[in-house]
Amino acid sequence: MSKVEVVSGSKINTILYSETLVGCDANITFEFNNDGKYAIRYFLEQNNQCLFDYEDAGLYNYDQTAQTVVTKRSNSSHTEIYKVERLNNNELVMSLYDN
Repeated sequence: MSKVEVVSGSKINTILYSETLVGCDANITFEFNNDGKYAIRYFLEQNNQCLFDYEDAGLYNYDQTAQTVVTKRSNSSHTEIYKVERLNNNELVMSLYDN
């Protein structure tokens, strides 16, 4: 993950907040596997080193027609819906729906 942006719900082009991730936050990884499982790995800084902190994992479903990704955390009924804004060989941009 390289950047976090908060945009207006009514005007998607209006950026309310933008942060380019630096330090250990820039090491956060999203992994979507072919078997329908995902993992997000978070890191923290300790003694000037980025160390693995924890993992958020579960199942996901990608709907290519609707261009959405629905994630469901392991051991939870909590789901999140993301709209895929851009997907290519170098970049994945997703918007989290407020649900």
